[in-house]
Amino acid sequence: MRYFAKFHDGSQTKNKAQAAALNFMKTFGSTLLGSDAALEKMVADMKVRIELINRAHPRCSDIDFRAYLHEDYRGKSLNVGDICSYSFYPVLQEFNVIEKENTQETEVIPEIETEIFNF
Repeated sequence: MRYFAKFHDGSQTKNKAQAAALNFMKTFGSTLLGSDAALEKMVADMKVRIELINRAHPRCSDIDFRAYLHEDYRGKSLNVGDICSYSFYPVLQEFNVIEKENTQETEVIPEIETEIFNF
């Protein structure tokens, strides 16, 4: 199944680790994922990067990463601490536009000259 990844802001960042995590997570916003495998790979990459950010900033509190990828009433989503979250919406339909060549001849409309009045 294909998914659309929607980014949601959370609370304001409080330290450098949260700021780095938020900047990283924003890069995935409004992404179209082609399969369940692509979704799982993206979530795994996100989790690894959040773990690296936690290790790089040992003085900051750890950022919690929770993924909810099982089907339930909420759908599929993930939370990155309180700073942001993602919702993954299944793509049910596609809307394609096919451009056709313009077969109508266009008519040139002559410009109307305006008169100038002096009062």
